[in-house]
Amino acid sequence: MMEDNPYRTPSPVEAALVDDVGLNDSPRTVQHAARLLRGLLLFYAILVIATLASSVLMATYLPVELQRFTEQEPVGFSLSVLLVGVVIAIPTLLIMLAGWLGMFFYWRAARWMFFASQLLILAVAAVFGPYVTHGVEEMFDAAGQFVAGAIVALAYYSPARVLFEKTASNSKVR
Repeated sequence: MMEDNPYRTPSPVEAALVDDVGLNDSPRTVQHAARLLRGLLLFYAILVIATLASSVLMATYLPVELQRFTEQEPVGFSLSVLLVGVVIAIPTLLIMLAGWLGMFFYWRAARWMFFASQLLILAVAAVFGPYVTHGVEEMFDAAGQFVAGAIVALAYYSPARVLFEKTASNSKVR
């Protein structure tokens, strides 16, 4: 329990409680968190592009057996599996793009859209079944998922969360 002594330094637990309650959401800390959030969003976009580029460029460096595996049609593959994959994949990409742009401009619904797109990416991976990737592609993909988790955490639990709330006082902080 904190005493009324203004010269006493709070313990780390007490400081964390103050942050959780939101008493430390000064405009300066919100601006720092907002810059970090935007920087991570740009870094995430770079990682997604690097993942796609390495998927195309590194496919020729796979061993011959794995290249044959990627070229053959999967067992049990049908038009219905492709249709379900497209029905999930296209909305996922649209939600991910809208969520990414919305997070960059602090749209109110962007947080849940970005988070939902990350969950839908898992569903798309489950529908398409086993696949082969090069280590470089997997590195960029894993880093992208790590950064996406950090983005979600910042959007919901950092001082930047106030930017996604619709109030008139947020216009001064942006």
